Amino acid sequence: MLHPRGILYNGFVMLSYCMATFRLLETYLEQHVQLDPMEHSVPAASLSLSSASINCSLPENSLHQVALDMIRHSSPKGSPSYQKLQHVLHQNQYFYIDLGPRIFGQIQNSIIDMLRGYGLTRVYHYNANVTLVETMFTKSKCPIDNKHNNCANTQHQARIYIQSEQYLKDHLGSCHDSPHCIALEFSDHNYKLEQEKGWGDSVVLLPVMTQQPSRLIKYAQYPLQPLQKRTTDVVFFGLMTNRRRILQQHARRYTQQQRPGANVTISKVNPKTEQQYMANAYQQAKVCLVGHSYSNVSGGEYHRLSEFAPFGCIPVMETFADVIGVDRYQACGKVTFAPLDQLFDAAANIIAGQIDRGTEYYNFDNFDHVAWWREGIHWGSILTTMYAD
Repeated sequence: MLHPRGILYNGFVMLSYCMATFRLLETYLEQHVQLDPMEHSVPAASLSLSSASINCSLPENSLHQVALDMIRHSSPKGSPSYQKLQHVLHQNQYFYIDLGPRIFGQIQNSIIDMLRGYGLTRVYHYNANVTLVETMFTKSKCPIDNKHNNCANTQHQARIYIQSEQYLKDHLGSCHDSPHCIALEFSDHNYKLEQEKGWGDSVVLLPVMTQQPSRLIKYAQYPLQPLQKRTTDVVFFGLMTNRRRILQQHARRYTQQQRPGANVTISKVNPKTEQQYMANAYQQAKVCLVGHSYSNVSGGEYHRLSEFAPFGCIPVMETFADVIGVDRYQACGKVTFAPLDQLFDAAANIIAGQIDRGTEYYNFDNFDHVAWWREGIHWGSILTTMYAD
């Protein structure tokens, strides 16, 4: 019979052996198995996180941290895009910004805060010694494609190009060809496509399509109406493309069969003239829907998500192809992801199974997801943080 000390010694040896084996296996995997996070990620729709699985009050789970994670994914220290952005930022002391349509107003303010936070100065008149900040919709003082030959040195023009769309245009290729142009991209799905085209060294990931605050914030009324007391079950605003017409069909089924007599709003609006109408609808909605215009294989609709965030409705969003931050959008932003043809079923489950029952996650005044969005991205310090790491 072994002495107790012998048993203890043998157990210690076995434990040490197992730990050493685990470390060897871990080292092997790190050195030989390099998974592409974009190709081996879990689809957003299959993730099912409870609110308790992530502590949303911690800095590492903030929206700001999502922004930093995006930067570090595309542009780790010393990488080509890290260096190219730094080169563009240092080329001129002054920047001239015009993102085009007014829909980009809140986004433009965030970019201004970001550049000022890095020490640059905004000017209101263009000259050759400023850095242009623009989108594909900008009536540029020095067009990146120079189709009209009104800018003699377009390749030498310092430029920050805000990539705002779900699709890629040749502007990005022109930006990559210029040593003085960098693109800021909102979608890690788009970034993967840009890498495939050979443009990745000129792209930095940043959540530039997130409104902070929402352009509708001036119409918000506080305290927010408790979800159980709201008069509208579901709201969706957007261009009614052929793909989105299924939402109208499902709305009819919902109000006739699933919840007869329920109020549902599915419509196109003019965001220039109907902002107060939109805000009032969001203010009274239990659930706000988001569906893609043309394809589910696209980046997230962060512009819409952040637009209704201050009003407290629960987001039910079509699954998208982005990966970074999805866990925190679910747990902290209370976003439920589902395929387009299941959005209304997901909304019905939340309303009947959660909101109307007053469960803890959706009870009367639990608007911690609104506070998470309000804390937001610290645009004024994000570049200094990037280059301080």
